[in-house]
Amino acid sequence: MTNKALMPVVQKEVVFYEDTIVAVRLGDGDVYVPIRPICDNLGVALAGQRERINRDPVLAEVATS
Repeated sequence: MTNKALMPVVQKEVVFYEDTIVAVRLGDGDVYVPIRPICDNLGVALAGQRERINRDPVLAEVATS
């Protein structure tokens, strides 16, 4: 995980199952999407999803907190 300051270049609202989630793109091209609103919209526990993300070899490399 990284502790770098996030300076968005583009901020966009994305419709996800009739709800809106904010995604941001940084100057280096990285896109950040918050997991909490997705979990809330799907009705699943955030803690469990964080554990699954951290166990996944691909997602764990790109996940931040």
